[in-house]
Amino acid sequence: MTTYHEPEHILRQAIESILNQTYRDIEYIIVADDPDNRTHHDVISEYADRDGRIIPVFNEVNLQQSRSLNKALGFAHGEYIARMDADDISLPDRLEKQLAYLQKNNLDLVGGILNVIAADGTPVYRIRSVPEKQSLIRFGLGFGMCLAHPSWLGRKAMFDDLGGYRIDVSAQDYDFLLRAALHGYKLGNVNIPVLQYRLSPDSVSRLNLYRQYLTMLYLSNQYRQGKEADFRELEAYTGRRFSAKKAAAYVHAEEIFYGSLHKVTERKYLSAFLHLAEIPFVSPAYVNKIFRFAVLCLLALPKEKQS
Repeated sequence: MTTYHEPEHILRQAIESILNQTYRDIEYIIVADDPDNRTHHDVISEYADRDGRIIPVFNEVNLQQSRSLNKALGFAHGEYIARMDADDISLPDRLEKQLAYLQKNNLDLVGGILNVIAADGTPVYRIRSVPEKQSLIRFGLGFGMCLAHPSWLGRKAMFDDLGGYRIDVSAQDYDFLLRAALHGYKLGNVNIPVLQYRLSPDSVSRLNLYRQYLTMLYLSNQYRQGKEADFRELEAYTGRRFSAKKAAAYVHAEEIFYGSLHKVTERKYLSAFLHLAEIPFVSPAYVNKIFRFAVLCLLALPKEKQS
């Protein structure tokens, strides 16, 4: 887990959700990536003093997430690696259930279902199911993420073989999954909720959503051709298509989309539909993302519904 500028109470929730797992035999590597954030330093040190399973790592300069995750991998001694974000909350039996599923099915990396919550912790949307079969996941990766990054649990040998995350791409998690699939690693999902995923409007990822979308387009195009991404081509691809106006519109469309999903959970179907109908006029690019999202949802349907 890496930390940067998460509020103290949210950071504490994240840390405690891992320390309180039913699976106890872990080492918990926490990389504090903001040298000036004394609150994070003090909180992580406090927990490390109380629980010897924590390995605190304090960066002397801000390395950003990809480099910090790779640094964390260098401290790991176990056979398996689990990912966690510092503003999410893992459910108590997450690690136990995922590890058992991975071992039973002889997989290399698994994800799971996320329950989406707002920044204040209130429920926004519950994902009902995710693709399980390796064949469906391999196909679905051509459209987007099939294994949610904060929910990953996989074999350390795979991370080592792939050289960890590539640092020159904004969608480093998607790039990692595509490379894993292209190298023949076996991917799967536990079709149960494993964590609460917090939507953070001020996070770096949300401010960079449109560039991540363009990166995803390029990566998926390369993947469908059986190729790994060339970063020089990626930079040219995104550079030709990016504009601040399109980026702002894309972020606004995402806010509408998640607001609509929340209305669906409240059974306000007409209101949800009317909100969704705004999106083509706000951001045509986001319509493409919704199409890709819909494909992944179809792949996640239970077998009886797919037939």
